Amino acid sequence: MCKIEGRSYEEVSDLLQISPNTISNHLNRANKKILLFLQNPVNLPYFLLLLWTK
Repeated sequence: MCKIEGRSYEEVSDLLQISPNTISNHLNRANKKILLFLQNPVNLPYFLLLLWTK
């Protein structure tokens, strides 16, 4: 919601009834996992397929 819809952490926390810190933590973890995925050259074909199907 923050990244796709452009909502603030506070808006999302009100909608989901969780703390803004929880949202921040989840986004940070997700970004780290995405970076790890993209740094592994074995995953390049999967990434290209994902881009191609969009």
